[in-house]
This record gives sequence, structure tokens and C-alpha cells, in this order.
Amino acid sequence: MASNVVVLYNNRRYVVKTTPSMLCRDILVQACDKIGIKSVDNFGLKYLFSRILELLLNPMLTNTC
Repeated sequence: MASNVVVLYNNRRYVVKTTPSMLCRDILVQACDKIGIKSVDNFGLKYLFSRILELLLNPMLTNTC
């Protein structure tokens, strides 16, 4: 079952298609590829503009639901 994650960058929305087994790091890499950013190490993922997500975990395990 696939789902979508919306990534906001410079007031633009980028939709990344995900699977339940993807890690947050994989989602970040795909989002940076869509945006055109080569260095992923300078960025992270946040949930609802406040909580920084652990990149080595599956999004389902980060209590974001």
C-alpha cells in the first residue's frame, strides 16, 4: 500500500510517493532529488512544523499518526 508525503520547501509543495517499508531518510533523499538539492546532509524532516523526525526510522514508527 503506497501513500504520499508532502514536502514543503520555499513555499512550494513536492509530493513524494512512499511505501510502508521506506525509511525517513529515503523519503528525504527522494524529496531532495525532486527539488534538485544534491547535499542531503544539511536537511531534515519535520512533522507539523515542530517535531524533527529520526531519519533512520520508518515513518510509521515515529508516532506521527
